[in-house]
Amino acid sequence: MPSHFDTLRRTFISLFRSKPEVNVTTTLPATFRAWRTLLSAHSRFLNLVLSSQKAARGEKFISMAFIRAQGTSMFVAVYAMLRQLQFFNETDRAILEAPFQRLRAHLNRLLAATPASSCAELVLPMDKVCAALTCSVGTKMAFLGEIRSKIPDVRVPDGFVVTAAGFHLFLDQSGLRGEINRRLQALEVQDVVDMFRVSSDLQMLIINARLPEQLEEAILSAYRALEYRAGLRGVRVAVRSSAVGEDSMETSFAGQYRTELNVSEDLLLMAYKEVVASKYALTAISYRLSLGLKDEDLPMCVGCMVMEDAAAGGAMYTQDPTSSDTKTLYVDAVHGLNKAVADGYVSPDHWEVAKHPEPVIQATTIRSKDKKFACFLSEEGATLISVPTAQRLRPALTPEQVLSLCRVGMALERHFLCPLDIHWSMSKEGVLSILQARPLKTVVAKHATQETRTVEVAETLAKGGQTASPGIAGGPAYIVRSNIDMFQFPEGGVLVARGPNPSWSALLPRASAVVTEHGGGIFGHLANIAREFGIPALFDVPEALSRIQPGMTVLVDASRQLVQRVEGHIQEPRTLHHWGTLVGSPVHQALTEVLDVVARPSSANPLVPRLDPDKLSSLTDIAQAANLLAAEHLIQAVTTNLTPKILDVSQPIDWRILDLDAPEPPTTSSARRRPPLRISVSEHFLLKGIWSAIAQYPWTTFAKTPRRTSLDRLLGRLGCGSRHVPASPWPRLFLIADNLLHLYLRVNAGLFIIQAQSGKTPSERCVVLHWQWPPRRRPNRDWLESFKDAMVGHGFHINTLEDGVFSWTSGDNHEDIAAKLALVGNMVGKAIQWRTNRDVPKIVESRHALF
Repeated sequence: MPSHFDTLRRTFISLFRSKPEVNVTTTLPATFRAWRTLLSAHSRFLNLVLSSQKAARGEKFISMAFIRAQGTSMFVAVYAMLRQLQFFNETDRAILEAPFQRLRAHLNRLLAATPASSCAELVLPMDKVCAALTCSVGTKMAFLGEIRSKIPDVRVPDGFVVTAAGFHLFLDQSGLRGEINRRLQALEVQDVVDMFRVSSDLQMLIINARLPEQLEEAILSAYRALEYRAGLRGVRVAVRSSAVGEDSMETSFAGQYRTELNVSEDLLLMAYKEVVASKYALTAISYRLSLGLKDEDLPMCVGCMVMEDAAAGGAMYTQDPTSSDTKTLYVDAVHGLNKAVADGYVSPDHWEVAKHPEPVIQATTIRSKDKKFACFLSEEGATLISVPTAQRLRPALTPEQVLSLCRVGMALERHFLCPLDIHWSMSKEGVLSILQARPLKTVVAKHATQETRTVEVAETLAKGGQTASPGIAGGPAYIVRSNIDMFQFPEGGVLVARGPNPSWSALLPRASAVVTEHGGGIFGHLANIAREFGIPALFDVPEALSRIQPGMTVLVDASRQLVQRVEGHIQEPRTLHHWGTLVGSPVHQALTEVLDVVARPSSANPLVPRLDPDKLSSLTDIAQAANLLAAEHLIQAVTTNLTPKILDVSQPIDWRILDLDAPEPPTTSSARRRPPLRISVSEHFLLKGIWSAIAQYPWTTFAKTPRRTSLDRLLGRLGCGSRHVPASPWPRLFLIADNLLHLYLRVNAGLFIIQAQSGKTPSERCVVLHWQWPPRRRPNRDWLESFKDAMVGHGFHINTLEDGVFSWTSGDNHEDIAAKLALVGNMVGKAIQWRTNRDVPKIVESRHALF
């Protein structure tokens, strides 16, 4: 029973904090249930925080869908704690509600942020597009608009752009935005099959949605204006993606989005929706997730340009993307549209041209080009047709056309002050048109690692080909011929395919190297993505499919153009594109901002000096406050109405236990004359775990630990504004139930509150330590560092603050929970030993020897 002094102490505390009493006599079972529910919610919250912090360190995959799901779940868990706290005391719950709502509003602003658009127009003609409108029209169309306005000698087809404002209007009025976010949030990002399903569903949702009338009218009006300027009724257009972030230096999105060619007015609106839908193609989703890009920061703008029938088309690099050579231009060309080069359908003609003082052709390679893409008025789109045999070895360009093209490339490079990847077309009359100009990312080959140099090479499988991305790597060969093969592609495998299909780029985050039998060279979309991911890629390898067998361990030396079979297993010669590479990305920055709102505690005990809602600066503060307040009310309830048992151990001091599953009835006058019941340590596995550590220490030293028997100590404590929670009449009190334990321990070293829960699911398993040391009695820095090292080394997350320590671990199995609870007991014993005997740290010479 509480002593007279404890009654006096609670009376003094009540002067500083007046609270209505809880009628616990009739609601004790409900009180237990509410507390257990609150602890389960707290455990889920800590599990989510720990998972998010691992992701922030690069140990887990992150995406905006992951961040939204984590943020939402954490707020739901804390809200569940507040609902249970309301059962204990409405006033406490109301105090915590205001900072909770403030933090939730802040998080919503962080997660709902969209890039500012400088243009409110739904559609813009090309003559009004410039580099300053990149966030409104996308990088691709901004570059082309800049060329039209600043370099008039270079021809760019006329057209118009459906802006980011049009995209946002479409998603908002059709109700697609919320549905897209919901499905992305549930996406299993490491499951290719689930990604394919979600991708297909999202694209169909967008294609089947109705465009807002305002947007339809704006697009059709812009098309009719284009007809007038072109002087051709029914002019066909190329509908091209121009998403914000596409065609930038670091994120090219090469081949990730859709382009619709030779589109008539009748299908213009459908083509627009198909290009918008390609924002959620499997390749595009995989690309954004792998680079840590925020989906909402990349609205899909769409360019519509006059479609021109090309006699030749291709791509040009104004420097070598695989070396540091800046004095050479590289040109690839095919008959017909340049689509055959970009998508790797045909091995193109190739020229290497020196830049200065005037472009001079240094090398020419003419290849057989048996197919080409062409457009016909009788049908939409582009058609792949055969090239007559007599024309297959005919060069796609004359030497004069090559030099003229290179002069244009040099002029564009001087204007944009960076190397460029330029796509172009040449009409039958020899008129050159620029279709795309984007910054070119260069990758210099790295030296082979020791593991690669010492592997045992059994035989050389293939030589030759074109280095699309330099480097050397190896692994098990896996031949991909269809989408079904993509689903079984192994992590770290070597991607072997007939040609560099842009669809295979969805596999590059999991691949170690790429080998294709024909097509593309250094200009294809797949080559661009391989260079961005730093994956060695070797194209045009003769007889690659017949020489490389599935499952064979191969080493791809793209720099030396070799494919070799090796014996045994290859130690990875390079780091795959894993989640750690997302550190520093936009998504990682967003996660960091969310964790600052959620997981940055301001105090080990947020109720000190007194509960002040303005000082609760994070969701962790609110969760800690709710947990401690509920524990305070529970202890007040059970110590007033139940008789505690005594832990049956050979100690000179009593450890009291309240068994919530088998509570003793309230103490009566006759019961006071009977000795208290005793409970064995072995009756509860969590109690057994922590006692195995506590029993190691000489508790006779602490038997006379002051128990607030001095009024001046009480007044001094209150004068400091400090508050011990929960208020217990006993300095050593266990609360136990079938799968949880709560220890309240007050000694000279301060206040220790230890909680452990071992529920059915990993999210309901945790061990939590609150240690609040007395004012102005902070342990020395070396000792705290040793304490922190020991806890972190055993899987705990720890916050060392000015007034104490808050540490936890979560998600372990039942045996690990008991073992880590024993570790916490050991840490507490060391802390108490140090506070009682100041000479202990002097005996320890090594920090790690302390534990």
